[in-house]
Amino acid sequence: MSDYQKKIKPSFYKSVDKGAPQNQVPQLLEQAIILHQKGFLHKAQLIYNAILEKQENNYDVLHLLGVLASQSGDHQLAIDLILKAIYLNPDNCIFYSNLGNALLALGKPNDAIVNFNKAILLDPTFAQAYCNRGNALQKTGELHKSIDDYDMAIILNPDFAEAYSNRGEALLSLTRIDQAIVDFNKAIKLKHDFAEAFFNLGNAQKKLKLLKLAIANFKNAIYIKPDYVEAYCNLGTAFKELNQLDSALNCYESAIKISPDNAEANFNKAIVLLLKGDLINGFKLYEWRWKINPNAKINSELIFSQPIWLGIGSLENKTILLHHEQGYGDTFQFCRYIRFFSDLGAHVVLYVPEAVLTLLKTLEGAPQLVVIGEKLPYFDYYCPILSLPLVFQTTLHSIPSRIPYIFSNPSKVAYWNNKLGFKAKPRIGLAWRGNHAHINDENRSITLKNLVKFLPNNFQYISLQINPSSECQLILDSHNNILNFAQDLIDFSDTAALIDCLDLVISVDTSVAHLSGALGKKTWVMLPYSPDWRWLLDREDSTWYPSFKLYRQKKPGGWNSVMNQLQRDLLKTFDN
Repeated sequence: MSDYQKKIKPSFYKSVDKGAPQNQVPQLLEQAIILHQKGFLHKAQLIYNAILEKQENNYDVLHLLGVLASQSGDHQLAIDLILKAIYLNPDNCIFYSNLGNALLALGKPNDAIVNFNKAILLDPTFAQAYCNRGNALQKTGELHKSIDDYDMAIILNPDFAEAYSNRGEALLSLTRIDQAIVDFNKAIKLKHDFAEAFFNLGNAQKKLKLLKLAIANFKNAIYIKPDYVEAYCNLGTAFKELNQLDSALNCYESAIKISPDNAEANFNKAIVLLLKGDLINGFKLYEWRWKINPNAKINSELIFSQPIWLGIGSLENKTILLHHEQGYGDTFQFCRYIRFFSDLGAHVVLYVPEAVLTLLKTLEGAPQLVVIGEKLPYFDYYCPILSLPLVFQTTLHSIPSRIPYIFSNPSKVAYWNNKLGFKAKPRIGLAWRGNHAHINDENRSITLKNLVKFLPNNFQYISLQINPSSECQLILDSHNNILNFAQDLIDFSDTAALIDCLDLVISVDTSVAHLSGALGKKTWVMLPYSPDWRWLLDREDSTWYPSFKLYRQKKPGGWNSVMNQLQRDLLKTFDN
């Protein structure tokens, strides 16, 4: 909400245009402000402009036109207009506060803070300016300082619903979820039609996995504000986490109907379509990932002047750069497509992290491998590796099925067999945690402390984790039947060779699982209730890896039932 709606006292200053009929201006301005506050922006703008024709230096009108411009999305025009108002009247705290709002909307939070500071200096009791500065401090990541400003705004105005809601957002970012929920509820109590507070409350409840409550509050937000695209998106995500895919799809389609170019809605729709098995349409929309932050710039250095190739145009005698894009597991999953480029007459340059370089030298299709960061050779086109299913029009029935397509080094396999020694028991590889930075890691990973409770004693377990935490290290040291070779796993070629010495790999959804599947190794994968799109729903097999068996949670967070089933299957499969 703009400051003019909170604190407007038009002063009707005399214009330098001495010949204008001054007695008409107050009535016109009052009429324009009423229209503005009711949301009739175009009509208000016409009156503001009419006043300026009579009084070109009316700084109240210049300021209000700036507010209107910002509300209409033209934040630079807003800045220009409000600066003119400030030039004419440099002592109005509201002008500086709304200038700060426009700068904040333009993505310049530090400049915004400078102007909020000026507003507060002019009027230390200006609650809105404290709240606005808190918003800017959130953008700069100074969450504790932002909370101090919201506290001050609430002290100055105990009924300030926006300050409670915004403080709740900051608390939510600090994972102080219970406190955030108190603030959101307070905001809603003060302002019953506060769509943003209902939305924020839904977000907090979603973090606590109170999905039904979150759904109710996202629906409340949409009821109040029917064009609330973000609420539709988060409502869809909540439905997706409950595996209610049709409901999720409806939400994303509603968001897209309101805002066709909304990247989040289109990308989320892609994920649901892929999870439903509609790979053709899902992978088309999956290209929206490049327009989403932070996911859009996973490799921000990968900006090429060459054109992207997505299947259109001949590659005969051309060189195409295929580049690693997201996680190691994604590269292992989709490098299966590289062999097809030989049939297209193309030379492939594969641009990958050093950790996978040695292993991927075994790929069919003889790609030229370059480590990310090193100088690239000449190429004609480029293609992200996760776009290859789109390029080759992949369906559930046309997924390349030649497995294995990655091969371990025989000398390294011999090294591991020698290191492991005589095989007295079945050897089971374990991977219980993925990359901590992964957006869904808290749902897909498990704790070693819990896992070991379900491991039968009559097996030899081998940890496939690198860099285990200090807590995990203590557990590994106290279990003689779990071998830990983390210090010997220099890159994925070492892990691949070790996997080839095992009878089975048990893993959560992480790069180790994809590597094991690409090697054709028997692999059991533990999945959260709402899985990644590639595992689909309600099936034990994988369309991507024929050697996989999938173990799914029966309810969100329900790992114990998964591990109980694993325990039973281990004993049954290796029953001597």
